[in-house]
Amino acid sequence: MFTLRTDLLTASAVTAVMLGALMFCGCAPAEYQINTQVEPEGSGETAGSGVYRQGEEVILEARPAEGFTFKAWKADGETVSGEKKHAFTAERDKTLTALFEEKAPEELSLTYEADRELEGEIITVVSEEGEVVFEYSFDQFKSWADKNWEDAFEEIPAFVEEKPVYPEDLRPAFDQTAALAPDNDRLAFSVHSYFAATFMSFVGVVDLETGAAELVDTGNRGGVEALIWSPGGTYLAYTLNTAEGKGFFLSNDNTVGMVEEFTLSGEDLAEAVEGEGSGRAFPNFRHVGWEEEKKRLHFVADIDGNDTMETLDWSIKPDGTDLRIE
Repeated sequence: MFTLRTDLLTASAVTAVMLGALMFCGCAPAEYQINTQVEPEGSGETAGSGVYRQGEEVILEARPAEGFTFKAWKADGETVSGEKKHAFTAERDKTLTALFEEKAPEELSLTYEADRELEGEIITVVSEEGEVVFEYSFDQFKSWADKNWEDAFEEIPAFVEEKPVYPEDLRPAFDQTAALAPDNDRLAFSVHSYFAATFMSFVGVVDLETGAAELVDTGNRGGVEALIWSPGGTYLAYTLNTAEGKGFFLSNDNTVGMVEEFTLSGEDLAEAVEGEGSGRAFPNFRHVGWEEEKKRLHFVADIDGNDTMETLDWSIKPDGTDLRIE
C-alpha cells in the first residue's frame, strides 16, 4: 500500500508539473520585430524600433535632419500617420518608413527705409513673423566701396574718359530692386550714378551671414529695373533703363565667379532676326525668367520688321550664347 501511494503521488506531481508547463507556454505573449527606415537617405533618423511583446504599445519618433522636414510614416505602401510621433499596438512583425522632404526656404520680405543717422536707405530683411533678419545700410556699402573700389575693377569705370566714377559719385541710396537669393543666404542690390542724362549702375551681392559685400561687374549703362536670380542662385539677370528708352538692355552676371556674362541690346536682337529686321529694335525687355530644366533665360522683346512692330519670345544661355526666337 505504501509503495502504491508513493507511485500515485509521484505520478500526480509529474502530471501537475507538465500541466503547469503547458499552461505557462500557452499563455506567454508572442514577440514581434518592429523596424524603421528613412527616405531619402540622410534626411533624418528614427527612434523606437526593436522587439515588442504582443499587445505592447509601440511609440516611434521621426527626427528630421537640418534642412529637412518630416512628411509621413508609411507601412506596406500606405501612409499610416502624418505625425512625427506614431503610436500603435504590436500585433506582427512590421517595417515602417519615415519620409522626409527638403525644407522650403522661409518666405522673407524686403523693406526700404531712410534713417537720418545713417544718411541713406536701409534694406531690411524681414521674416514671416515680422522679425528683422538682416539690415544693410548704404553707409555700410559705401564704407566697403571706399576701401575696395580700386581693387574691385581692372579699370575704374567711366561715363567718358574724363569722367571716372568713384563711391562719392554714387546716388546715396539703394535702387529699390533688391532681391534675395533662392536659399535666402545672399542679397542682391544695385546703386547708380548719374551723368549727362544717363545712368551707370553697379550690382552687388552681400552675404547675410557675414555681411561681406562684393560688386558683380564693372558698371552698366542704364538704371537697374529688376533683379532676377536663377533657381540655383548662380546667375543674376536684370533689365536696364536708359534715357533713350525703357528696358533698353538685358544683362546677366555670374554670382559665383562674380563676373558679367553678357549685356544684350536692341541691336543684338535686330541682328538675330536674319533678313527681317530693319536694324532697329525697341526691346523693352519684359517677362524675364529662368527655365531651370534647360538652364536658359527667357524674355519677351519687340523687333521692328518691315514697318511693323512684332512681339517675340526669346531665350538665351546664361553665358550669352545661342540667342534664339522661340
